[in-house]
Amino acid sequence: MAVAVKHNQDTSSAGVLDRMPVALLMGVLYVFGSLGILFPLLDGLWWRYVFTDPLARENPVAWIALLTVGTLLGGGLVWLGLVLLGPKPARGLKAGIILSSVAVGLIALLGLYLGRGIEELLFARQWFGPSDRTAGIVITLAIAGALLVALVWQLLQPRTEKFFGEVEDQGWFSLSSYKRNQGQRVRRGTIIGLVLVIGFGLRSLAVTLERDPGPWNAFTPFTGKLVVNAYTEGDLGRANLPGTEPFRQVREEEWAALTAESERLQGVINETPRLSGLKDRGAELVASVQQRKGIESTRKQMADLREAIAEQGGEAGEPTGVVVGETVLRPGGRDISVEEERFALRDLNQSFERNYVKVESPGFAGSERQEKVAKTFAEGAIVPKSEAEAEKTARANLQKELEEKGSPEAGLITDPKVAEVKGATGTAQYFTLTLLPAAQYTLPALLGLLTVWFAWRVVNFPGFADFLIATEAELNKVSWVTRRQLFQDTVVVLVTVVLMTVFLLLADLGWSSFLQGIGVLRQGNQTQQRADQELKW
Repeated sequence: MAVAVKHNQDTSSAGVLDRMPVALLMGVLYVFGSLGILFPLLDGLWWRYVFTDPLARENPVAWIALLTVGTLLGGGLVWLGLVLLGPKPARGLKAGIILSSVAVGLIALLGLYLGRGIEELLFARQWFGPSDRTAGIVITLAIAGALLVALVWQLLQPRTEKFFGEVEDQGWFSLSSYKRNQGQRVRRGTIIGLVLVIGFGLRSLAVTLERDPGPWNAFTPFTGKLVVNAYTEGDLGRANLPGTEPFRQVREEEWAALTAESERLQGVINETPRLSGLKDRGAELVASVQQRKGIESTRKQMADLREAIAEQGGEAGEPTGVVVGETVLRPGGRDISVEEERFALRDLNQSFERNYVKVESPGFAGSERQEKVAKTFAEGAIVPKSEAEAEKTARANLQKELEEKGSPEAGLITDPKVAEVKGATGTAQYFTLTLLPAAQYTLPALLGLLTVWFAWRVVNFPGFADFLIATEAELNKVSWVTRRQLFQDTVVVLVTVVLMTVFLLLADLGWSSFLQGIGVLRQGNQTQQRADQELKW
């Protein structure tokens, strides 16, 4: 007796990773993680642990090895990604991951460039005052966040998933071929033609990039710092304004290095008999350093003295310096400098220029007050504007009292001459994100790989592939002549062209002579004269 058995199908709820938005998110994270491993991480570790010599970046072998390792690592990451996708990924998942990654990358780049623009705008306009930097960061993050939210909202729409499926069905993100055994010759020729045409363009690109072979970096907005040294600090390093302590420290370190070097050079001159003629110049250098006449002029004076020692057969030796932390600062080498956040330095400069002045001439404050005032209002001193105004008022009152007493000293009292102070400037340095290390090599290499992939995929695009297949089918119907027939036909064509040329030349010369003889045609100069006469009327 037959027994009916009912088979219950196992049902299981879809996991979180089976949902398209979650899978897209994981895929995008994997793509950007792989890019971070390939470019910033691999590039940094390579030059730090493999080729540690600073001159290794000029060695082509190092770059070839890096490119080889990067290619193998990139291939491994692609293989791992395909394994994680599984043998049968959801329809549209691969296209969605690639297109979503491109969209997120464009949003990130747009945010970086918009941030730089907002930073420069707020730096110049100062709409939020001391809070410009904070406000700029908030505005930039808000714009980038809004774009990301719009992208996520778009990805959650059913029509987007359908669009990804349609794109993937066209085969752009697939390894499969369309009608593999048909139209092979025309397909191969098309691939070779595309690779050659784009390849010549990539060669021109590589030659252009030789002018700037460095990496392609993206500057992170609102991370800029100004590198200020003794030459770009302006008058700020001599002020007692709160926040100027680092600048005064830079100046002291610079003078300490110059002092040590000047004393060493003077010792070299005193110990070398052939350099006896340079003793006066060595003493002048030491005096200039002690009097602090000017860092730039003192360093030039020191460089001239070192050159004079070398010209007279002496050995100036390596310059000494001062130790700051674990770094030896040497005059003539790396500038002794300090980094200051550019918005903070802008506000510091504005406060300094608004509240301080520089004394150009101390003037005369009267015999009783001159010695007391001379220290504060010495030439080159930086004083608050309020003190300068108070001193002018005090001198005006003193001059009035002396005039009332009939003292001849009243005519000698003069106000201190002051000038506007100059704030610090410097070279801006930003935290950079390396998009492509050694763009001269990596950019053509990446574009070359994309070219090969595009050329192969375009001949497998259904519409274009059917056209190429039909083209080869039509070519197969053509009756191709033999080599002898081709040679004979070519000779016939060339001879015919030569004969026609000779015939037309003789006909042109004959008819021209005949028509000129009967007066129908005129000579060129007569025709021109007649035309000129008609133009006058």
